[in-house]
Amino acid sequence: MCRMSSTSTKSLMCYCFFGGRVALSPNGTYTYEGGSTEEFLINPLMNYDLFANEVCDHTKIGKDRIVIRYSIQNHQCPPIIMRTEIDYNNFIHFNEDAVDIYVFEIGNCSDYIHATIRSSQTVDPSANGVLNQSRSQTISWQLPPKFIAYDIEFPYKQAWRAKELVKELINGHVGDSYKQLPWYCERIKESNHESVAKVTWDEQNRMGSKVLFYLPLQQMLIMACFQWLLAFGFAVVVGESYRDWHWFLTNLMFALEYQHDDLIIVFNRHQNIISTVGDVFGSVLHAHCFLHLEQNVLAHIRGDRLGPCMKDDLKTPLWKTTCARLGVDYDRGLNEVNCISSNAYSYLIDQKPEHWVVSKFPQRRFNLMNSNHVESFNSWIREAHDMSILTMIDTIRMKMMKLLDNRRKCEWKCPVGPLIDEDLQAKLDQSVGLTYTQSSTTEYEVRGGEVNHYVNTQTRSCTCMDWHHSGLSCVHGCAVLKRQNLDPYSYVDDYFKREAQEKICSEGIRPMATWDMPSLTGDEFLEQGAELRPPITRVCPGRRKKRHIESQDLENRPLHCGRCGLVCHNHAMCMAALNQ
Repeated sequence: MCRMSSTSTKSLMCYCFFGGRVALSPNGTYTYEGGSTEEFLINPLMNYDLFANEVCDHTKIGKDRIVIRYSIQNHQCPPIIMRTEIDYNNFIHFNEDAVDIYVFEIGNCSDYIHATIRSSQTVDPSANGVLNQSRSQTISWQLPPKFIAYDIEFPYKQAWRAKELVKELINGHVGDSYKQLPWYCERIKESNHESVAKVTWDEQNRMGSKVLFYLPLQQMLIMACFQWLLAFGFAVVVGESYRDWHWFLTNLMFALEYQHDDLIIVFNRHQNIISTVGDVFGSVLHAHCFLHLEQNVLAHIRGDRLGPCMKDDLKTPLWKTTCARLGVDYDRGLNEVNCISSNAYSYLIDQKPEHWVVSKFPQRRFNLMNSNHVESFNSWIREAHDMSILTMIDTIRMKMMKLLDNRRKCEWKCPVGPLIDEDLQAKLDQSVGLTYTQSSTTEYEVRGGEVNHYVNTQTRSCTCMDWHHSGLSCVHGCAVLKRQNLDPYSYVDDYFKREAQEKICSEGIRPMATWDMPSLTGDEFLEQGAELRPPITRVCPGRRKKRHIESQDLENRPLHCGRCGLVCHNHAMCMAALNQ
């Protein structure tokens, strides 16, 4: 701090204080505490460079490592930085008798910091502690002198690095969280006795990124009454490799105590999943996701040079073919696909229709045609993606616990879930206009449209096969139930009723106490996980991408012609007549 007093000769006596710090007093004024003092005379007509050189000579601080700030006389504003000739002129203009100048020294920042994971150590969480910790390492960018005091202007890369360091201080070191995984798995099994929680590691004591958590919900591992899937098990793995999928499905098979073929798996068409399901579960039925099948078909016919409108027209018969309940509907849908693209027709024939066509599937799919629930689950836990592995797993467990509790507390106005009731009411509305002839107390012939259908209310079946595959009464069955004054909710499968929902969510996930979680040092319980380290992964330097990659095609803007303005073609393919 330089205190200058005006004299009759316009000379300024400068008292230069440095090596201390600026403090804000309780009355709102700024004071300077500690440091050393130097005094010298300054000609008020000198410029900024001469003034800065004079200050550097007396403080023994290099000009590239100095920051000068000044205050305005009779004004309680924060100190103002002085960097240019204009700042120096303002400093002379706004102060007449005395002024305070604060001199700061920035440490030598010639070292570089590399973007590597540091070893576990105690770090000062304050701003100065973060900066000092960064200076003590090697990075690929320098810290200019102006990044100090109240005028810190970080470049993007260094701001990202500081953010990652602060996140590490909050969530803990990445490697330390792996050491507590064995204890966490044991506590999960203690609090939820029928649960399965395990972690494996290789001969190098690396986790191999395999953590499995299975939470049984009264053995009702099916679609919930809301027509939502229950998230009962998940694993943390490195990637979608055959080895990781085989490990997950093998442990899941033992957790489910799988001993029969009454299990249906719906998944995308990833090659490692297809081969792993067959190797682990054998002859178990597995269905392919329609959206992934549609994406693969469009990618296969990319060389056919079909316009956007033709591709959109192809999606409709493809959906009809997939959802066909009868063989005749399947053949009719394939013929429509063949009329648009013979290449797509040949591709679909080779894709084993028994895995993606409802009429060819040996058992019921309950109208579950895609794996969008996986995308919904990923969006649901998006906030946990950047956390350490232990914090991420615990966050998912808490969210699942809260979800089941909310479903247990929800009050239904009807015996089935809201979505099921909406679907059933729509079918009741569509049944208006259908007529029937009764053959016995349970057999009916329903007439409407071009064909007649046979309905049996005792077996809950119809020749349209919609009742069989969906678990809900079809339109023809609703016509009979409505005119016979029968309760349509009584003919809904038990899986969708309130009793099943209450049974699923009766216990839910039990709470788990972590007050006695062992620390990372000095605890004997951590010996089995003391050497457990994270898996070896290659992470590109810089900020990681946050945008989620969807598993299906997004809606694109339709192609418009620049000549006629119509869609489905461009100006090169436009056939409109030119204006004379």
